[in-house]
Amino acid sequence: MSLPTEPHELVYFDFNGGRAEPIRIAFKAIGMDFKDTRLQKADYGGMKQKGLYPTGVPVLKIGDIEYTQSLSILRYVGKLGQSVEGAASKLYPNDPKLCLSIDQALDVAQDMAANFPKDKEEEAKKKSRPEYMAGKGKAFFGQLDEILKRSDGPFIGGNDLSIADLSVALGTIKALENGFFDYVPKTWVQENYPALSDLLKAVQEHPFVTDYYKSIE
Repeated sequence: MSLPTEPHELVYFDFNGGRAEPIRIAFKAIGMDFKDTRLQKADYGGMKQKGLYPTGVPVLKIGDIEYTQSLSILRYVGKLGQSVEGAASKLYPNDPKLCLSIDQALDVAQDMAANFPKDKEEEAKKKSRPEYMAGKGKAFFGQLDEILKRSDGPFIGGNDLSIADLSVALGTIKALENGFFDYVPKTWVQENYPALSDLLKAVQEHPFVTDYYKSIE
């Protein structure tokens, strides 16, 4: 199997981060060209009114078909990488048991985010978010910590960077350490799960990630 030659277009917002960032990095890592369409948030409301992107972005366009769901798209790109040689083939490896851990980590992080309190009132948010992180949030992070430690490597994929490392580290962990979630200390991950904080550093220093950011400078 070789990389597909039909045009691929990834549609997301015009910033470095968010749910499309692991996908962009994975495309670059496997050496596949794609159109990186970046939307302006000021224009997005008008697009929605016209019926575009009814369930949101990112969207991957292949021919006349639009595919949604960021993790599904990320897994697709990871599977494409199985056809190339070298470290990129390990993003989503052919080992079913290792892929089980990779998929588990992806889904745990998604569940953590989906269950995170989204109160609109500040007083409610100030109460619910610390309570969540002390309870269910900590349970989710405990699972991520266990997955990482049983991999016996610096990454969830063991010695090789995986799509789960890109998504969990550059999404969930980075968001917390950057203070994206109000009323959750930036130091929460480092203080409670230092191995996961180290994972973020390892991912950010990986050649796949550094090469991608150099390519868009």
